[in-house]
Amino acid sequence: MAVPIAPHSITGNGWDSKVSLRWNPPSTDASSITAYNVEYGTNGVAWTTGPTVSDLFVDITGLTNGTLYYFRVSATNPDGTGPFTTATTITPRAQEVSLTAPGAHPLLASRTKSRYAFRTPGSETQGTMINMVASDGLKTINDKIGFSLTIRPA
Repeated sequence: MAVPIAPHSITGNGWDSKVSLRWNPPSTDASSITAYNVEYGTNGVAWTTGPTVSDLFVDITGLTNGTLYYFRVSATNPDGTGPFTTATTITPRAQEVSLTAPGAHPLLASRTKSRYAFRTPGSETQGTMINMVASDGLKTINDKIGFSLTIRPA
């Protein structure tokens, strides 16, 4: 066995002060991988050591919204650590949330990660968005009772 080749197809999404990364394992000897090492930076030259994980995904938190970040990943097996992927760039952005409801009722909203819940004051009626993913463009989802949730990068 030898050190692994680089993982491939690194992708991600920018969120409020964080980036969610995903990648595919090396195309050979993937079963021998014991860890993935993440590095990131703002210029593609100087790197900050990020987390070491066993999964094919990770969230990098504490980032500055509106700043372009470079990310790369390497794989480790019992023989050592292989080369890094080609860097990919992602920019974290604050998300703007606007809510509308049937009629002219104000809404109370709460957000936890990618779950959005909202209801009209004094009402038991509630709409919930689960596993919502916003890209760089406008994203609107309507629930079954007529509430609408719109997310757009700030």
